[in-house]
Amino acid sequence: MNQLFNKMLFATIFLSLSFANFLVQAQTQNLPQTIKGRVVDENNLPLAYANVVLLKVDSTYVIGTVTDTSGLFSLDLTNEPDLLRISFVGYDTKCGIVESADLGTIQLQPGSQILCGALTKGQLPKTELRDDAFVTPIKGCVLSKVGSANDVLQRLPGVIRKNGTFEVFGKGTPLIYINGRMVRDNTELKHLNSEEILEAEVITNPGARYDANVKAVIRINTIKKQGDGFSFDLRSSTYIHHGKLDWVEQINFNYRYNNLDIFASLGYSKTALDSFSEITQSLQSENLLELQKKLTYSNKVRTMTPILGFNYQFNPNHSIGFRYYPYAFLGGTSMLDLHIRTYLDGTLDDNVKIPADGKSFAGVTQRANVYYNGTIGELNIDFNADVQSGGALDSIVFKEQSEMKESRDVHTINGMANRLMASKLVLTYPLFGGNLSAGSEYTWTEYEEDYRNPEKLVPTIDNILSEHNVAAFAEYSRPLPFGSFSAGVRYEHVDFSFEENGKYDEERSCKYNHFFPHASLSAVAGPVQLQLSYIAKARRPLYHQLTNISSYLGRYGISKGNSTLKPQISQDLSFSAVWNFMQLSASYQVFKDAIINAATAQPDLPNIIVLRPINYGKNFPMINARVSATPTIGVWTPRISLGVHKQWLTLSYLGEAVELTKPVLLFALGNTFTFPKGFMLNVDYNFQGKGHILVFEMVKPMHQLDISLRKSFFNDALIVELRGIDLFALREENTHLYSGVYQILESKRLDANEFVITIRYNFNSAKSKYKGAGAGERERNRL
Repeated sequence: MNQLFNKMLFATIFLSLSFANFLVQAQTQNLPQTIKGRVVDENNLPLAYANVVLLKVDSTYVIGTVTDTSGLFSLDLTNEPDLLRISFVGYDTKCGIVESADLGTIQLQPGSQILCGALTKGQLPKTELRDDAFVTPIKGCVLSKVGSANDVLQRLPGVIRKNGTFEVFGKGTPLIYINGRMVRDNTELKHLNSEEILEAEVITNPGARYDANVKAVIRINTIKKQGDGFSFDLRSSTYIHHGKLDWVEQINFNYRYNNLDIFASLGYSKTALDSFSEITQSLQSENLLELQKKLTYSNKVRTMTPILGFNYQFNPNHSIGFRYYPYAFLGGTSMLDLHIRTYLDGTLDDNVKIPADGKSFAGVTQRANVYYNGTIGELNIDFNADVQSGGALDSIVFKEQSEMKESRDVHTINGMANRLMASKLVLTYPLFGGNLSAGSEYTWTEYEEDYRNPEKLVPTIDNILSEHNVAAFAEYSRPLPFGSFSAGVRYEHVDFSFEENGKYDEERSCKYNHFFPHASLSAVAGPVQLQLSYIAKARRPLYHQLTNISSYLGRYGISKGNSTLKPQISQDLSFSAVWNFMQLSASYQVFKDAIINAATAQPDLPNIIVLRPINYGKNFPMINARVSATPTIGVWTPRISLGVHKQWLTLSYLGEAVELTKPVLLFALGNTFTFPKGFMLNVDYNFQGKGHILVFEMVKPMHQLDISLRKSFFNDALIVELRGIDLFALREENTHLYSGVYQILESKRLDANEFVITIRYNFNSAKSKYKGAGAGERERNRL
């Protein structure tokens, strides 16, 4: 299967390159020159992400692009007269016949007219393929009224919201950027108002400039606000569930004077999470061990997230900025109530109740970013540097009360510290009618974890893991008469060091060298946009997974790291198409050394289940396909998405092969009803069917229904929203896992059913001009 994939990959890239070269050569005589220019606003500041479109004289679309962060663009001309149209939300559109190759500086003036092709309120946006991304305009459409950036993202084609985080269908958890700056804490998305978003881009095959760990990217671009002065906005949300109250509060300040932009914010949250699980575990060792568990878990945490920073623009070509954004954990508590009935070879061996109390101690993670963005001649320079230092300390007391064996108290203390320094440089230069980008990235990370158990039921271990990651990358993109082409490669050298109890461990330390190529070909066939792409990626283990620490999970369970885990490598061949309000995407992926969950018996304690991650020893393929539609029917704007996941994975269980090949169906139906006088009603339904996802079998379908009602007052200065999440308490996860001599069947009920009241007030609201993109992207998530 893997040889077939490699042959197919080679043939696809060869044919794509040959086809592109043929068309370019065939039409070279029609391409006498490349036009270029720079778009600025009324203050001569660059307008990033302005739309630049070439049209024939009869207004037929030829090719289009967007300006970069310096306002620059370039496009190829044919030998026919071309009409150039430049537009940006909130500005008058400029149109005219192209008469020279260098258009110089083009200034747009603020205006209130609706752009050509822009959407009126109450309509859903039409997603389009632009370069490497599915681009959905937000400004001027119904998505601008849904609430926060969280609410916008979960309504984008191919984006799924799960347990407070986001996934891109078939790709996993994405990196999220706001105006080029990476989002380090997803609570920030709660505080970005949907009215401030210009457009959202979903990249399913990110190129060489992104870390090899990154399989999907979402970029949010906000609307540029005009004028100087002071502004602020307030947002307060109250969550009500089963008589309990949670709060999420945020206040944002911004002061702008000439080229100086100063911003600050303060967020506070008090949240609780409850869950109930029924679990059956079986392990075949010396005996057949079966555990029947009932588990109730709850935790409460309080956090504070201050932000302080500035952006200064020396002139339209040079800007710098600094952002200090610590994460203050104000403490938390957890309660666990576990009841276990233990059977050996079918005979009851123990009946134990284990109440447990946990405490998480307060601490602050220090984080900062500094950036420079500038243009020297035609060379664009983008530099970012990041630092981070923090940690956590948790303690748990298990009170094991057994009816048939010894009762006991078990204490655990778990401390963690992390440090990070990262820098990233990207240089972009126009070359041969396209853009050449090259750069480097360096990340140093240190992760220390210390686990102690005074009763010595698990060993006391202190691990220090450090990693130096040096990367170099280059990519070239060029518009073509029929679309665009891009290709690139990323090289990464990873030096990983492992220490245990103060001693360097040479056997567990290692080095990796990997090349990650990518290529993409886009085409426009009448009203249809098409894209074919290939990319290679890696998924490095989380640092906690690489430790040698054994964590106590109760009388019959231990969770252990695996310091020999290797990175998971994947190759991805994807196809995308967009027509009118419909989008189609499909990908074929092959995984090597996939990281999966497994379980074994403890050699000296055969009746203890040890859970640990391992590398799957064989390559296996996976297919994901999705079709979406976003039509508009009067006041009703539905969002319909249908997807399927299919894999070919075989595991061994009790010496026999188990085929994990059942497909999983996913369906989403979102409904927005826009009524007069500022009322908006949203009804969203999500469904996940039965089938296999990696080593898990989804035993039962999963449903969720959310309903919200929104009302705006005083020209959108005051907004009130009422929302019911998982309104009928339908969400329940039922999974089955096989692994060697172990299996687990779990039914888990998350307490996602809640009622939310949100009030937001805006005073002269303005968005920061901060352009920092951040470095060390995935390392923070691994920490």
